[in-house]
Amino acid sequence: MGDVLYCNAPNCGAPLLNDAWATTCKHVFCLKHGTEHFHNKRPQSDCPVCDETLVRGRDVKLASSNVNRLCLAGLRPEKILSLLEFNMKLWKQQLDTQRTVDSARIQNLTKEVQETEEKYKRIFKAKEEFLDRQIATLESKCRRLALKLNQKTREIELKNKSMKEETMATYEARQYSPVPSRRSTSTSSLFNLDFLNLDLDSGSFEFDTNLP
Repeated sequence: MGDVLYCNAPNCGAPLLNDAWATTCKHVFCLKHGTEHFHNKRPQSDCPVCDETLVRGRDVKLASSNVNRLCLAGLRPEKILSLLEFNMKLWKQQLDTQRTVDSARIQNLTKEVQETEEKYKRIFKAKEEFLDRQIATLESKCRRLALKLNQKTREIELKNKSMKEETMATYEARQYSPVPSRRSTSTSSLFNLDFLNLDLDSGSFEFDTNLP
C-alpha cells in the first residue's frame, strides 16, 4: 500500500494521489464519488461505507494534498497532537482495511486458481482415460493382425514346402524312370497277330472271331 490511500467507495478502490474527501468515521473517497455523495444541499449524509450520519461541513471535508508547513500555524500543541492522532488512526484504519481487501482478493484468486487447476485436472484425466482406451483398442487390433499374419505366414511356408517336395519327387521320378530302346523292340511287340489262326502245314489261315 505504501504512502497512498485508496477510495473506500464500493467497487472503486482508485488511488488518492491528489485531493480527496475524508470523514470523521475515518473513510476516504476520491473526488468523483465524494462529490457525488457529499457535495449536495442536504445538511447531513450517511457514510456509504459504515452508514454513520455525517454533518456537512463538520464531519466531512475535502482535503487537499497541497498543504504547507503553515497549515497548523497558530494552533495549540494539544490541538495539533489531537489532529495528528486522528490522522494516524485514519491511516491505520485505511491500512487495515486495505490489508483486509487484499487478503480477500488473494483468497478469491487462490480459490479461482484451485478451481481452475481442478477443472483442468478433470479435463486432462478424461483425455488421458480416452487415450488409454484408444491405445488399448489399437493394441488389441495389432495383436489380432499379428496373429493372422503369423497364421498366413505358416500356411504359406507349408504350401511352399509341399510344392517343393512335389517338385523334387517329380524331378526324381523323371531321373530314374527307364527309357525303352528302339533296337530291342520285337516285331511281335509292334504287331499283335493273335487275331490270326495260322496253319503252317497247309499254308492256310483264318480270322479268330472270338477274340475281343
